[in-house]
Amino acid sequence: MGSIYPGKDWAKGFNFMLRKDTETNITLMLVIGWNSDQTKMKAAGFNITTGEYIPPQI
Repeated sequence: MGSIYPGKDWAKGFNFMLRKDTETNITLMLVIGWNSDQTKMKAAGFNITTGEYIPPQI
């Protein structure tokens, strides 16, 4: 989900963050990784209560 890949050099693997979305009042777990060519960091969010995937807003 979210086309996220683990880091190879800096920030190896996946990283995780918990945060509260102030607009929706939902607590999110973010999984942070990289795009496929390791040039940009990406994140996928999940509602911590329901486990629902929350796609990134562009």
